[in-house]
Amino acid sequence: MIMETVRETVFRSSPTARAVITDPDIVVRRPLYLGLARGASVDLDGPALLVRAPGRAAVRYPLGRVSRIISHIGVQWCSSALAACLERGIPIIITRPGDGLLGHVLPAVRAPAWVDCDLQEFLDRPDWRDHYANWLRAERMRILAEWRRRRVAQGTQVPEETLRELKRRYLYLEELPEISAVGEWVIAAIRALAAEQLHKAGLRAVYWGFGGEMLGLLEDLVLLLRFMLHLELYGLGEAARFDAPAILRVFHAFSNAMTGCCQGVMGRLLRRVRTLLEEWH
Repeated sequence: MIMETVRETVFRSSPTARAVITDPDIVVRRPLYLGLARGASVDLDGPALLVRAPGRAAVRYPLGRVSRIISHIGVQWCSSALAACLERGIPIIITRPGDGLLGHVLPAVRAPAWVDCDLQEFLDRPDWRDHYANWLRAERMRILAEWRRRRVAQGTQVPEETLRELKRRYLYLEELPEISAVGEWVIAAIRALAAEQLHKAGLRAVYWGFGGEMLGLLEDLVLLLRFMLHLELYGLGEAARFDAPAILRVFHAFSNAMTGCCQGVMGRLLRRVRTLLEEWH
């Protein structure tokens, strides 16, 4: 099936052999979800992806309207369609049932930008991990503080004991933020959003620091966004206990804020890196 989401591009039934998405309200690039449909396939058809599934009309998705793709492992991709997505800077997240993420296919950073070069110079330092860990903890604290401010602005006070417990679990113990028991599509959607923003910023998913230690920038960004969404669902209380399509709708209603969070996180990281480099120079 294809996961239904608010104002997202999805499979639609049609009496014609080939349907074309022509919604005039779609004026920006949007995520494409390709769920499990036995025998589903993706081919390239000119400047568009052609998605077929038995019992459904074939649908063309113009590449210029696709921002990122979340695809089930059962969907068959042709190499030309994969190549076209990478040429357009469209990341693809591959999922499988049970444990969620299988892997990702990300566009290469073709020409290193100054931000990429600065980050690699920062990673040449033996103490880069300590500086990075302090910055990452500060970002988690920022997300928690902003969530509290939004709650207060909405007329809901957050008890001090609740804040202390959230800090203990997610800032100091660094627990993995829970989304839901059925949230694998949501986590894949978060990863796709983060991958898209990294590529736009000219940054890589993974870097290697002094001594061969890995910096998983994409993974750290995903965890920050998961924390952000976890707090929003946590604030809903029992209302957060709904199924994956409903949680996806919450995610997309909140996706603009998450995009802004991505940009803010990367901007502050690069500012911190540039400041440290200037001090060291």
